[in-house]
Amino acid sequence: MGWAWVGLGVGGVLGAWLRFMITNLINRYWRYSFPIATFSINMIGSFALSSLYLFNFGVHQKFILYTFGSGLLGAFTTFSTFSYETALLLDRRAILASLSYFVLSVMLGIFCAWLATVLV
Repeated sequence: MGWAWVGLGVGGVLGAWLRFMITNLINRYWRYSFPIATFSINMIGSFALSSLYLFNFGVHQKFILYTFGSGLLGAFTTFSTFSYETALLLDRRAILASLSYFVLSVMLGIFCAWLATVLV
C-alpha cells in the first residue's frame, strides 16, 4: 500500500499542474461567459477515468488507480470549480449560460464516461 500513496501524491501534483496549465492556456484565448476551460477538463476527465477503470493492470491495479484515478484525474477535474462557476454565472444574472453549463456538464460528463465504456 505504501507505493500507492506515493503514486497518489505524485499524480495529484501532476493533475493539479496540468489543470492549471490548460485553464490558463484556454482562458488566454476564450473571452466568453461560458467556462469552457473547466468544462473541457471535466469532460476529458470523465472519459479518461472511465477508460482507466476498464483496464486490468494485474498486480499493479491499486497503484495505477491511486496514481492516475484518484491522484492525477482527481486533481485534474474539479467539481468545486464547476459549482463556483455555475453560482457565479447565476450571480451575474447569466441564467441561460449557467443553465447550459450545468446541464451540459452533467449530461456530457455522463456521456463521455459511457462513450469510454463503449470505445475501450
